Amino acid sequence: MTLHTNSFHGIKYILIFISFLVFFCNRETAPGIDEEEFIEVYARFLIINELRAADSLKISYQDQLLTENSMTREDLKNSIAFFRSDPQRWVVILEQLRDRIKILKTEMPQDSTLYEEQN
Repeated sequence: MTLHTNSFHGIKYILIFISFLVFFCNRETAPGIDEEEFIEVYARFLIINELRAADSLKISYQDQLLTENSMTREDLKNSIAFFRSDPQRWVVILEQLRDRIKILKTEMPQDSTLYEEQN
């Protein structure tokens, strides 16, 4: 009887261990960037997207921005997914992004040909 009971306890611990693995492997992992840095990088990334320039130039500028911040497009994508996984937090981030974009645009040259038309 004790052999059977010990086997049951062993299986129980294995099941608990597997449950923890499944739980932690399925969770969104925190990005390697904090919220404030994310807002700054993503705001600049979005501004570049609005520039009147060839797509290849926009991509080049965006890649340069990401490289300067030790990020890849995949890192940015994962950061967006991470922050979006908490809808209440994401709404606050979007508001901060909007505010940061407004500030950055006022600091940029006011060349009317720089931005695409927004209808």
